[in-house]
Amino acid sequence: MVSWKHETELPLAYAAINNETPVGVCALQKSDGIRPELYPWLTDLSVHRNFQRQGIGKLLVQAIKNKAIDLGYNELYLFAFDVNLIPYY
Repeated sequence: MVSWKHETELPLAYAAINNETPVGVCALQKSDGIRPELYPWLTDLSVHRNFQRQGIGKLLVQAIKNKAIDLGYNELYLFAFDVNLIPYY
């Protein structure tokens, strides 16, 4: 089982909460299973459709980027199925 409660080790995740209800999540993981020699990975970005286009995803991505820097990482990796998504990140 994977724990997502870490603050100083991977994996970890941030959740966006609205009125005590999670509406989005984004994770920082050591491996995405694609290229184990590369790390860390920004993964699992998801925002509930009722809360999309409000900047929540961008805030979650920025929080993960900031955390990666705080943990001493100089690079962050991402896998996107669609190249049109890359500018979003």
